[in-house]
Amino acid sequence: MKTLNDRGTTLRGAKFSNGNLAGILSRETYTGVYYDKTADDDGVVPERENWIAVPCPKIINRDQFERVAALRASRSPLRMAPHEAAGTTLLTGLAKCGMPNCGAGMTIGSGTSKSKKKYYYYKCNEPTNVGQRCTCPNVRREKLDEAVFSAVEKRLLGRGRLEELPKEVLELSDDKRQRME
Repeated sequence: MKTLNDRGTTLRGAKFSNGNLAGILSRETYTGVYYDKTADDDGVVPERENWIAVPCPKIINRDQFERVAALRASRSPLRMAPHEAAGTTLLTGLAKCGMPNCGAGMTIGSGTSKSKKKYYYYKCNEPTNVGQRCTCPNVRREKLDEAVFSAVEKRLLGRGRLEELPKEVLELSDDKRQRME
């Protein structure tokens, strides 16, 4: 994907991303056969032997297509959930890149030190998804998680907050009770 984007190659005028590249790699049509009647007007899918095979120009051979499909299947998140592979993460899906003109989501990455110790870090997802070169440095997972835990703890459990919290809960309960009457 990065190579395609660096060369200026586009797909209908747009840069390549994980999503559109995955669609291309899984499209059986490129092996020289297009299947028609794969679903009726109501969306009902007939048995595969009832599909109509229509010959079309072959871009790759069947063996290459099947090797790519097997490789993609072996790397599928359905085989092993990403959180199981990388461990539990607090901020994946919540943290955003703070670099100017970016704002992409942060995701978990991992590495192994020279002493063979595994470590985890948050990284900007922009280079992975779109192939852009974001200059955001990787952030060690334990450092960012601790900073967030500290900020949440300070905000929720800070001095005076524990006295206010039950009052707010009671007020919400009173409001709800009054609306129900």
